[in-house]
Amino acid sequence: MNSDAEISRTNINVKRNFLFLFLAILIVFPVLMTASYLLLLSAMKSKMNNNAAINIAGRQKMLINKYVKEFVEDRIPLQVRFHKQKTEAIDTLEIVKDQKPYTKEVEGFEANSFHRTREIFETSLAALINGGTVLLDMEMTKSTTIPAVVNPTIRSKLIEAEKLWLLTLEHFNKLLVTEPDSSEYIIAHNEGSDTANDISRIMDQVVTSMQIDLQNKLDRINMFQIVVILIEATLFLITWVFIYFKIVTPLERKSIDLENQRELYISLNSELAKANEKEKEQNWLAAGQARLNDVMRGVKEINTLSRDIICCLAPYLHAQVGAIYLADYDQNLSLAGSYALKNQGDSRQDCKFGEGLLGQSAKDRKCKILTNVPDGYFPIRSGLAEISPRNIIIKPFLYEGHVKGVIELGLVSEFSGKQMDFLKLVEESIGIAIHTAQSRRQLQDLLKESRCRS
Repeated sequence: MNSDAEISRTNINVKRNFLFLFLAILIVFPVLMTASYLLLLSAMKSKMNNNAAINIAGRQKMLINKYVKEFVEDRIPLQVRFHKQKTEAIDTLEIVKDQKPYTKEVEGFEANSFHRTREIFETSLAALINGGTVLLDMEMTKSTTIPAVVNPTIRSKLIEAEKLWLLTLEHFNKLLVTEPDSSEYIIAHNEGSDTANDISRIMDQVVTSMQIDLQNKLDRINMFQIVVILIEATLFLITWVFIYFKIVTPLERKSIDLENQRELYISLNSELAKANEKEKEQNWLAAGQARLNDVMRGVKEINTLSRDIICCLAPYLHAQVGAIYLADYDQNLSLAGSYALKNQGDSRQDCKFGEGLLGQSAKDRKCKILTNVPDGYFPIRSGLAEISPRNIIIKPFLYEGHVKGVIELGLVSEFSGKQMDFLKLVEESIGIAIHTAQSRRQLQDLLKESRCRS
């Protein structure tokens, strides 16, 4: 008893643990789905921001080159005449020639695209470092907001580019106050160009680093999504296994059990119906036998007994017409009684063994069944019409192996096995009753003959 109780408690604990696991999976699964969805949205947003930052960083190189061109070539034409007074230091410097006449006073210097280029470059660089608004076009009408760069390596390069930009401005501003054919002018020009080139190089490095950083982020996000998908697939598999083994399988077993019970119930009902039908048949056979025995009980003259027998058998077997023939010692059959049989004179009164179906059945001592009987063979008489049965049974009855007579019954419908069983059941009792009546009649005839002689 204790062992059974322990097993029962163990089963309950296992089921409870499975239920908790199933509930945990149901909770974790949507959480992971939500996290995966939010992560995907975050990745898309991050990719858009990083792409915008990469485009802005790539544009910085173009802006610095544009600024140098506008400042140096377009607005401050540089004309340095080659002459003998140059020092040895100046001879090593790059000399830029321009056909435009030199002028120190530049009209409208702060009102051209040069100023816009500088402002766009500075605001873009500040937005990359600290985050903020970035101008998108040279007309300064469109803007967007980008987050600050968080990668420390890229951030340090941007800060370095910012410092070089200030140094570039410092060098270029010297060009405005320095004589063009002086060494300071050429040094400032070349140093400004070098720092501008360094900014371009750094911005190329920044773009490359940002692209690599974005790809790394995307790879990490993809890896995380793969892990989440694997976890979700595992949880789904666990859930499916749980549902299959804890819900589907028991339901299938229950369905099989119910199907087996249904089949057993149907089988039992069928057996019960068969038993009831068998019992009804047995009761019907017993009731018919009892009724026939009541009819045959008592001392009756042979013809009266024959009529009573056929009048009992025909309606009980639902036969529409019937006749009983008795055999004598010379193997002649004579009509002794009938039921609903039309009087046909002597045509159906007597026959010998072996004559016709009736005589042949008596001779063979075998029952004969006729189907699709032609009209007029065994007519059924009524007050309104005359019909012929479609099926006829000819049944001899015996006593101690000797044929005592033949019973002939006609039915509109087919004979059933139950009707055949009844005839077989009462065959012997009919033979005994007829033999007894015949013996009594012979005894009476002998007594009469004895009295007449005395």
